[in-house]
Amino acid sequence: MTAAAQAVPALGPVAACEALAVSRASLHRLQNPPPQPPEPLERPSPPRALTAGECLASTILPGQRQLFFPIGDNYFQRSLPL
Repeated sequence: MTAAAQAVPALGPVAACEALAVSRASLHRLQNPPPQPPEPLERPSPPRALTAGECLASTILPGQRQLFFPIGDNYFQRSLPL
């Protein structure tokens, strides 16, 4: 592939690719890599979004009990049927 890229100035892209049996599309991608995508922006929280407590309360159904597993400063919660 690099031989085709080096032969392009002397022969041109079509002749260089035909002589070395290299796809012109591959040569084009080698010479023109795609641009880096922009970093995604952090989306703001919607105004009607549930608070953390509301999310936690909505995951526990009536008739279930809560189990807490302390790990460091965080608590991981799991619901089990009674």
